[in-house]
Amino acid sequence: MNITHGKATDFVAFKAGPTTADASTAATGPYHSISGARQFSGVASVPAVLQGSTVTVRLLQATAAGGTGSKLLAETEVVIPEDDPAITAPYTVTVNAVDSALDDAGGFAFVAVEVETSVAVAASGLLMLSGLRYSPEPQAGVQ
Repeated sequence: MNITHGKATDFVAFKAGPTTADASTAATGPYHSISGARQFSGVASVPAVLQGSTVTVRLLQATAAGGTGSKLLAETEVVIPEDDPAITAPYTVTVNAVDSALDDAGGFAFVAVEVETSVAVAASGLLMLSGLRYSPEPQAGVQ
């Protein structure tokens, strides 16, 4: 059994994402350096959803913190089922990407989360960086 010792912040980092009162117009959070991370996840939370509407979460990549040259890295679009009584608020949608998907040859080293819905509802998001390159290594046989 491999056990890794360290604090939670050694393995995952959370960064600010977008917050908007009306996500029917795409809302993009700040761009963050992804230096040292192997995986990126965009997480969006929509407090109220209408059945049949869509929630889209995107990871955008850029060459600078200001969003220079931004382009799509990954996207997830979910259509809220119209006949599912189990739908409860808040509704959460995630999108994931790995560092090999980045256009690092083009100098892309910053990532932001973008949230968009097909109807006017509030939404927020965050960027999660994980698989941090400088995390403590698992120690074989430690229990």
